[in-house]
Amino acid sequence: MTKSLPNQEINPLPFVEAYGGDIQRITNIFYGFVASILIGLVAGIFIVLSVNDTRGAALLAIGMLPVATSIYFIRHRQFEISAVFLSVVIIALITLVATRGLGVHHISIMGYPAILIVASLVSRKRIMVFITLFNILCVA
Repeated sequence: MTKSLPNQEINPLPFVEAYGGDIQRITNIFYGFVASILIGLVAGIFIVLSVNDTRGAALLAIGMLPVATSIYFIRHRQFEISAVFLSVVIIALITLVATRGLGVHHISIMGYPAILIVASLVSRKRIMVFITLFNILCVA
């Protein structure tokens, strides 16, 4: 049986250990992830504008602001807070877009399981329960 020593550093986030504790590498991964989300939102704006839906484009543009603010959390190495913040913002954005469109038949709801999978990689179990319940509430 192994015992932890009082001076032993305990890291509660599993992904830090998975990448060998290299914080700069994890920071770059999170920056890349946020950049890909922002690129996807910009592409979504152009796609929505191609069918003359200015309200949908405005909704996506407004959704870019909270996604961009997650860079603040990444800069301060608050990776789990950033992941939870991004998850909640994107789930809410998908819900708003689907509500304006075809409801449960809207293609954007395909993002719900993807968000849960990605968030589960960087979040604790208790926080995942919150994100899952929020996701179920938005689907309902």
